Amino acid sequence: MRLLFVTICGLFYLSTTTAQNVGINTTGAVADASAMLDVSSTDKGMLIPRLTTAQRTGITAPATGLRVYDSSTNTFWYFNGTVWVEETTVIGDNGLTNNANEIDLGGALNQNTTIAQDDFGMTFNLDGTGDFNIQDNGINHFTVVDNGTIRFGGDVEWRDENTGGTVLMTAIDDGNDGRFTVRENGTISVDLDANTQFVFNEQGLDRNFRVESDGAANMLFVDAGNNRVGMNTGTPDNALDVNGKISVTTSAGNEMVIINDDVWQHSTGNQDFGDGGAHFIMASRETDNESAGIYGDGDHVTIWSPGDQAPGQPNALLYICDEDNYNNDGIPHDDGALDAYLNTAGNWVAASDRNRKTNIKPLENILDNLLKVNTYSYDFKLNQREIEKGDVAPHALGVIAQELEPIFPDLVEKSDAGDYYVSYTEFIPILIESIKEQQAKIDALVLENESLKDAYLELENLKQELDVIKLKLQ
Repeated sequence: MRLLFVTICGLFYLSTTTAQNVGINTTGAVADASAMLDVSSTDKGMLIPRLTTAQRTGITAPATGLRVYDSSTNTFWYFNGTVWVEETTVIGDNGLTNNANEIDLGGALNQNTTIAQDDFGMTFNLDGTGDFNIQDNGINHFTVVDNGTIRFGGDVEWRDENTGGTVLMTAIDDGNDGRFTVRENGTISVDLDANTQFVFNEQGLDRNFRVESDGAANMLFVDAGNNRVGMNTGTPDNALDVNGKISVTTSAGNEMVIINDDVWQHSTGNQDFGDGGAHFIMASRETDNESAGIYGDGDHVTIWSPGDQAPGQPNALLYICDEDNYNNDGIPHDDGALDAYLNTAGNWVAASDRNRKTNIKPLENILDNLLKVNTYSYDFKLNQREIEKGDVAPHALGVIAQELEPIFPDLVEKSDAGDYYVSYTEFIPILIESIKEQQAKIDALVLENESLKDAYLELENLKQELDVIKLKLQ
């Protein structure tokens, strides 16, 4: 046995010194020319020095390329000339795929995975034609196209602080329509549904809504707390408060204006209606020369009109119609609807067509009743506010309604509050009939007077004849 060992060592020595490479095997094969040491076997391995980590790191001045097995880490280590480097075997797994000697990104995850970036950023550079996609069961639900366009498929939620927090906003895939919601404390407050309606402040809370324009901070303002809407004002005083002119238009040239002012633009120039304050104007389009409108302020009300005629009617400044007589012929002034009008001479003209009347009866014995009517001159009382303003009590001539009612009840009207009113216009037929009755009496008196004159003359003639007889008898 000792002889065999000496023989092998001698052969090894001879091989090393003469052939410059050594082959160790049981087959007698020659060492590969590219290897200094060629060890081959079919049932055995080769052991290199096994050191603990402390022993390995304790080697003095290790040579570059020195290789050992670290029994503490159970891995091979080599010295790269500066530090010891652990030799590891990497297998593509958990989202990675082996591709020959390379590991490619791509594959199925086999466990919950977290990437901790620490202080380093992560960049996906779409510098070619490839897109970045996130799928659910093979369907793209998030895509960053190579040109920078971002696409979402399905519903998208924005939550408070983290993905498990309260829903703040949603973009909803509502069939082929879009729906966007903004929520307050998880409940929808703004609901923009392209298929139904846009709702702001759906919870009915005190949440104002404001739209700005280039020159107005409150072009449209909804005061939710006071249930008011302002246009060009952030402090609306009424359900709708518009700061500026309002124009209502159905077609070009056909419009109405509502103006909170005392000046209206006519084709002949600006018309200033007064200075009473608290004014308003509702009129046809400004700058027209054929227009109509109404102005009111703290002093008076003014109505203006072209004074032309409605179709088929007399010229008038103002027509008064009863809509109960409207029908489907489309003509508002026909069929008894027109009750009165103010003609261009400034006189009121009332409807008096026999065809519109029934139960017609002549007035009789009017004069005696008219003689019972007392007439007065008087001043109307002023209320306290009018007195404080310095108004002058209106002076008028007329009758007392309470006195007139038992004589001519048809001329007197009374409100539920007990206020009396007199229709002075209806005195006209009473006066006409009274004049007729009076004239009949005058005519009768004239006839009676004529008869008396004839009788007087006849008596005068008889007297003269008697005087003649008396003379003869003397």
